[in-house]
Amino acid sequence: MASLLSLNVVNTDGHLLCPVCGFPGFSKFPAYSKRGGEISMAICPCCLWEPGFDDFQPSSKPTKDNILQSVIAYRQRWSVTKQWQGQRYLRPQGFDAEEQIINLERIAPELF
Repeated sequence: MASLLSLNVVNTDGHLLCPVCGFPGFSKFPAYSKRGGEISMAICPCCLWEPGFDDFQPSSKPTKDNILQSVIAYRQRWSVTKQWQGQRYLRPQGFDAEEQIINLERIAPELF
């Protein structure tokens, strides 16, 4: 089972990746602490994952029993279309959802 710290995925460029879709630069600060809590707020501009909301049962109906299960379930829902969900002006040129997911799985296979 992955620890909460493993949800703070960092690529070789030092950018935090969204644990759901792999979007680089998802947040400037890690979302989870080693004590098991959320320590920063962010919303992924690509898939709209929000730590502390989409992984917290009282806030979000589709949330699962633990954060990793919630990440996987959210990814499964997003992966149906793999469409950019955020504001269009934030979408990078050359956006490739499939490549993001492949890169995330390569860097953090424990999240799959």
